[in-house]
Amino acid sequence: MWDTGAQPERTALAWNRTALSLAVCGLVGLRLSGGPVSMALCAAVTALAAVLLLRTVHRRHLRRQRRLRAGEPIADPAAVLHTAAVTTLLGLTALVVVLERARG
Repeated sequence: MWDTGAQPERTALAWNRTALSLAVCGLVGLRLSGGPVSMALCAAVTALAAVLLLRTVHRRHLRRQRRLRAGEPIADPAAVLHTAAVTTLLGLTALVVVLERARG
């Protein structure tokens, strides 16, 4: 039976705050980064990650609501893999920026 509580909504709101934090961190990183390559890379990857995260959160929230109402399990391995891919992409971007700063 579908739970009429606010837990799915709270979870979606928490992920939205996370995506907003990601966007703000990207902007701060842009301000503090050294060269033009690192600035462009940081801006592009952060913007892409924030958009992908917001898209994933929205789709996941709608999918979970449908599954909860239908009495189906809510496990979503694709969303977990998507989040892991975005996190890996951000980590690689940070590594490139750090290595570029150390070199220059």
